[in-house]
Amino acid sequence: MTQSEPQSIVNGAVHAALQGATSKFRFRSDRLNSNELNHVPRCQFGGREYLVTNVSSTGMAIESEQPLEIRVGQLIDGVEIYHHKQLFWSGSIEVSSLGDESKSAGFRVITGHISLAELQFRDEFLEYRLERYLLRRDEQASGLPQDWQADVAQLHSMLCEVHTTLDAYQKSDTENRWREVDMSRRLCAATFQKWAPQFLEIASRLDQTSSKFDADTKDLALNFSQTLLMRELTHGEIQRRAYEKPQGYAGDFRMMELTQAEDLEGDTLYQRFLQYFSQEMPLGKTVCARGKVALDAISKVAALNRPTKIVSLASGPAMELRTFVRETKNIDYKIDIFLIDQDEDALRNCLNALTKICAERGDNPPIEFHCLHFSLRQIMAPKRGAERELVSQVLKDVDLVYSMGLFDYLPQFLAQRTVNELFGMLREGGELLIGNLVRTTDSSWLIEYASAWHLIYRTEQQMHDLGSVLPVNSEVIADITNRCLFLRATNG
Repeated sequence: MTQSEPQSIVNGAVHAALQGATSKFRFRSDRLNSNELNHVPRCQFGGREYLVTNVSSTGMAIESEQPLEIRVGQLIDGVEIYHHKQLFWSGSIEVSSLGDESKSAGFRVITGHISLAELQFRDEFLEYRLERYLLRRDEQASGLPQDWQADVAQLHSMLCEVHTTLDAYQKSDTENRWREVDMSRRLCAATFQKWAPQFLEIASRLDQTSSKFDADTKDLALNFSQTLLMRELTHGEIQRRAYEKPQGYAGDFRMMELTQAEDLEGDTLYQRFLQYFSQEMPLGKTVCARGKVALDAISKVAALNRPTKIVSLASGPAMELRTFVRETKNIDYKIDIFLIDQDEDALRNCLNALTKICAERGDNPPIEFHCLHFSLRQIMAPKRGAERELVSQVLKDVDLVYSMGLFDYLPQFLAQRTVNELFGMLREGGELLIGNLVRTTDSSWLIEYASAWHLIYRTEQQMHDLGSVLPVNSEVIADITNRCLFLRATNG
């Protein structure tokens, strides 16, 4: 730098202007306390073994039950440090300090250094994670039927093979035509038709075997299947969200939206295939079909020659309402639609989508959307004040109350209470419509044993039991797939 050149334009710091530490002046290398580790290291020299209390890259401290026969400044050769009975480090050290009664000491490393990264690797990854896996694997090998394990391994192998096949095609498609909406769906459809029948057959067989497991065996089975299958299924957003539960529960609005979306999403063909697979597996088709039942109920209410009020509980993406707003030609009277969900993101996403569809119609339909960020508890037992006023004054005289996914998570007693509470919102002639999935061997096994998505399935009799608490007669109907049952009741 010349004398005329200002320091501010020099590439790099001006050494004379650098600041040192403001409080912690003495530097020392990183140090690990043994109580932070899963397994405490031990040190050997002079034919005796000692507990290592802490260690750094340049030294360590030990404790002894008997007084140490060493002195400060003494050099000790042939020192060995063991972690979980495995030799971790060896070399020479110098005694740097002695504690009270010579039962503790500090040492400085003379040869080489101690790798804290390797120690943490051994402790966390080998002796904790990998060791736990191996122990679980031993339990699974002895506790799970061999043919059951083989079937799960076959599912994993089939996922790997379809992944490899689709990646190979994607790589060969130099024009990236696979990204086109129609092309993606055709490629995924052809792959599904070829691959899925055998895959779903194995899943169905696994469901039959798994139904006989006791609680302990089921825990082993869930861990075994999820650990193996999610290595491949985690590439799919639906499966990944179910497994990771981003809002604390599976079945969130984004999963339901993707299951019913017309376009496939994903940066790879395999990712799009997993979305297509979720849509086309039996319960995936049911998710769409049950929406048609709700849509018919909504359309029936909208056809009344007067203003109406509709409540969607656990509304999620409300795909059925999107279809209603998009496809209904004439809406002559005002419709108030209340969207209730405990997920604020679901409400925001749904409202934006519905508002956009209304704008695209161009005729400004007389529909008003009301979003309530409420949990089920707030509906069942609202607090005094605004919550109670809202439930008692606003959520009343409703023409249609419906819910399609919430009851898949409610135990029978709570479900009955909820049915009774929702029925109380209806005006005379109003309708209650509650959906619940039926256990379906292949799909139910996959979402439970692969992606940790646990649902409460109900039989026709259990659905009738839900309606037994009502002051009117109810009926149970099914969607077109017969895999979703609906409790339907009319007030009066």
